[in-house]
Amino acid sequence: MNPEIVVTQDIHLVGVECSEADAKPYLIMNAWFALCARISAVTELVEPHVLYGAWHRTPGTGQPGYLVGVQVPAGAGAPDGLDALTIPAGRYVRLAHRGGMHAVGQGYERIMAWMRESGATHREGPTFEVYDTRQPIDDDYAVSIYEPIA
Repeated sequence: MNPEIVVTQDIHLVGVECSEADAKPYLIMNAWFALCARISAVTELVEPHVLYGAWHRTPGTGQPGYLVGVQVPAGAGAPDGLDALTIPAGRYVRLAHRGGMHAVGQGYERIMAWMRESGATHREGPTFEVYDTRQPIDDDYAVSIYEPIA
């Protein structure tokens, strides 16, 4: 699938923060495991079969972080031990990337190439991934990648 421009509403997430993901990306898998262990504490799931991974800047510090989580309704609090993040409404370029999880980086490369070719400019905001857990995890796995654009 080719990249496309979409407009989203606010997306409210609760999940597990991996504050060292930028420097130590191999720790992200631990955050996914921690989310799986705690997901039953989240009682108000918008879509129980959809998981999110969001690259963002930590409020107050500006340090990069990665939150793995699930979408909850606006106003839903984060259960003890989980963190909250709101992905602000706005324009995004979305790419439905197909391939093994080892190849997600290729999807990001395609988005960046599309942005250069189209003249689209990046805006502040989280970059996020959407995972539908109803599909088998294999070399044809589909993940949607969203990059904020002006």
